[in-house]
Amino acid sequence: MAKNHYVSQLIIKRFASKVTTFDTQEKILIENRQSHKIFYKTDIYDNAIEEKMAHDLEQPFAKLLDEKILNTNKIILTRKELYLLKQFLLLDSVRTYDSESFVQVLKNFKKNIQRYLD
Repeated sequence: MAKNHYVSQLIIKRFASKVTTFDTQEKILIENRQSHKIFYKTDIYDNAIEEKMAHDLEQPFAKLLDEKILNTNKIILTRKELYLLKQFLLLDSVRTYDSESFVQVLKNFKKNIQRYLD
């Protein structure tokens, strides 16, 4: 059973080493949770997709985030870096839709993708 995070760990880790969450079902506050233990569901997609997203998109984006976005007062990105940023944001916005919602996204994909890439 693979953990698939619907909030990317790379984002969580850069803003807090531990996170306090509220379980809406149990109605309890859970303090000091580690990033790998929150914001995930099991087996949303297979390991091959998870590895491809991590290797091809999340790792390069994490480097860009650390080197150019979080550590500077003035952000200057190349076209390639801007495209990477847009790809990451697009993936993050659709990565855990249920099947019905994902079908709706795909129906409007051409129209919506152009807005992201422009």
